[in-house]
Amino acid sequence: MKDAVIKDPADYNVIVVDWTSLNSLPYSKAVANTRVVGAKLAKLINFIINNTGTTAASFHIVGHSLGAHIAGYAGERIDGLSRITGLDPAGPYFRDPLVRLNATDALFVDVIHTDGGGYLLTGLSINEPIGHLNFYPNGGRLQPGCVNILSGQGFLEAIFNFFLQFLLVTSKTSSAPATTVVPMTIT
Repeated sequence: MKDAVIKDPADYNVIVVDWTSLNSLPYSKAVANTRVVGAKLAKLINFIINNTGTTAASFHIVGHSLGAHIAGYAGERIDGLSRITGLDPAGPYFRDPLVRLNATDALFVDVIHTDGGGYLLTGLSINEPIGHLNFYPNGGRLQPGCVNILSGQGFLEAIFNFFLQFLLVTSKTSSAPATTVVPMTIT
């Protein structure tokens, strides 16, 4: 996904967070580490803001699964963060709105749900609308060609393809800042 964004002729700086050493089994340990990684990411972004001519309004954090919640934890610590995109935010251990990505973590939070259910047999991501704008391709559940919930492979491909298509469309359209944000859900 990073490579596709970098190929875009628009002027982006991309920061990739490699938290592999903190994102291993047991799952509960990886969940606990999301707060630490989110705080460190916020520290880095705030450092960039405080030492360059940029503002929080120019940042867009994208996170998949546990990374969506890392984005939320970072957003809590960055005043005026423009946008967070959550790609299939992880469900297990993130039922409480206080400990998950939600619409208060940035000025605009959009979420793409492709593996909803929150539990092993029904899908592993949050299915509730937790952003200002929530997309549910194919109803937000089983995606065409995705038959193995445990490996997640088909779901990863689906969510990244949906997001990349969204980026291609939005980078080629003109827009202006909204004066108000109205939460909505698209199924």
